[in-house]
Amino acid sequence: MADKEEKLVKLFGSTSRAKILDFLCSHSGESYYQREIMHETGLSLQAVQREL
Repeated sequence: MADKEEKLVKLFGSTSRAKILDFLCSHSGESYYQREIMHETGLSLQAVQREL
């Protein structure tokens, strides 16, 4: 998974964005609150809000 995340970081230029996109793509078809994404990705709420 780290290799996939590294590629996403290079493509999108942000570790936070890469983590969020990786999480959302691997759980497509489901809805999440910002705080759920925060807990699942290990990011701060501010980072999640900024990227979304």
